Amino acid sequence: MSKRIEYFDLAKGFCIFLVVWFHVFDFYGLDLPIDYFFKSFRMPLYFILSGCFFKTYLGFNDFVRRKLNKLFIPFLFFYITTSIILPIILYELFDIQLQWGNQYYKTGVPYAYWGKEHFPNIPIWFLLCLFQINIVFYCIMLLGNITKKTNLTIISCTTIIGAMGLACSHYNIKLPFFIDTCFSAIPFFVFGYYIYRHTNILMSNRLDRYIPLFILFMGGLLFLSQNCTFRFLSNIFNNKALLVLYPCGIIGSLCIFFLAKYVKKLPMFSYYGRYSIMILVSHQLVYQVFAYVLSFFDFHIKIIAIANTILTLSVYVFIIPFMLKYMPYVTAQKDVITPEITDKINYAIQKLKHK
Repeated sequence: MSKRIEYFDLAKGFCIFLVVWFHVFDFYGLDLPIDYFFKSFRMPLYFILSGCFFKTYLGFNDFVRRKLNKLFIPFLFFYITTSIILPIILYELFDIQLQWGNQYYKTGVPYAYWGKEHFPNIPIWFLLCLFQINIVFYCIMLLGNITKKTNLTIISCTTIIGAMGLACSHYNIKLPFFIDTCFSAIPFFVFGYYIYRHTNILMSNRLDRYIPLFILFMGGLLFLSQNCTFRFLSNIFNNKALLVLYPCGIIGSLCIFFLAKYVKKLPMFSYYGRYSIMILVSHQLVYQVFAYVLSFFDFHIKIIAIANTILTLSVYVFIIPFMLKYMPYVTAQKDVITPEITDKINYAIQKLKHK
């Protein structure tokens, strides 16, 4: 078993902090300070991190099995429970109507459909999108093996698919199930795949002493993202964002990588990063509970938003151990679809074919 790289957990911890912070402030209709700065790399960082850990495993069937367990099953479980079952229960029993982003639940029946801005429990869209990205990239890898020019095939396909995603944004073409976002995000995923396997910059090396200077320099370049619109959920990027999307996403992600590499470990951030999927799938419900509690206090709205962010993150000291103990199969900690189940399915399919 390969040794766990601790600073990757810290990088994910920084990322999930930015996600929660943004969603809470957006809930109150507030902008983050230098919001454009964080939006340019918040989601690309997750895609790049995921690309770093891409593996083909034991073949396509085993690969799909693992991604179903790690991504699709958590998505499906939290989609059904938080977007359909919970709203109906709260409305029918307590006359409470939940609001997820722009989506209101009325008459006891949630609008649990695949719309972009109205997607129920919005943060879980990322799991579905990332599942698709993994499948698409695996197919690109297979094509590369067939052509025997793997790197050329990967780079060519990545460029074409990324261009398709940006074209969808430019011409306002909306594809179902976040496929357009999947296309736009593929280059970030592939960048993570290559930088982890073909360079040494993410590992300890003699240049680490210059990390603070690098972060300052690269961070300064992120001012290119001023006046840009980055909405990965909806695959909406204005004309300037289309030009700087990939440079800014990569530069900002590298800044977080190197900051985490320099610091190495912050206990709470690293812990949250290791189990970031648990925060991702549930924090929207948590901060709405705290929003209801904080609504009884007559504080300035920015103070309320900051308090809600702190409370939401703090409560995961208790929520994460609970999920680890009682919900491991739907939070990517244990497999629902085991190799034995896969073997039985394959055996049954083979028997049907021979009949």
